[in-house]
Amino acid sequence: MDALHYFGKVVKTHGIEGELHIVCEPDLSEIVIKEEVLFLEYEGIALPFYINSIKMLNSGAFLISFLDYDKIGLVKRFVSCKVFINPKDKSTIPEVFDERTLISYTFIDINLGELGVLEDVIFKQQNLFVLNRDGTEILLPVISEFITEINHSAKELYLELPEGMLDEF
Repeated sequence: MDALHYFGKVVKTHGIEGELHIVCEPDLSEIVIKEEVLFLEYEGIALPFYINSIKMLNSGAFLISFLDYDKIGLVKRFVSCKVFINPKDKSTIPEVFDERTLISYTFIDINLGELGVLEDVIFKQQNLFVLNRDGTEILLPVISEFITEINHSAKELYLELPEGMLDEF
């Protein structure tokens, strides 16, 4: 499994036609769409499975069925298995970024100025930054397109939020 790259995990079956609900880091979502084969770690062995169909549920979640595995009875044993990919070019695999490394950074919007200091990150279907702004908690969705710059030495993160997003503050 040294040549394989961790992709995600099978969390449950879906329907009766052998689909598996697989979750992964959102950064890896685009990679799996191009894959023809996924590897499931089953009883300590990475087994190759040829993709029959793939449906993206959201960034980081998929319904995937494999060739010759078209019944729930054939796939339910794979729930909780780790999923791997065999990247042809390892440079296409992004480093997975953990937003918690930004805790204590000051968040600054290029139009509104200082928003507050990051105290926590909530990991849900939509991850959220938890900022403290003078004792008031502000929740911001973790959306990479909003981030314009990160200055690690100054512990500052610059954003360009959509107009009206923080009108209540």
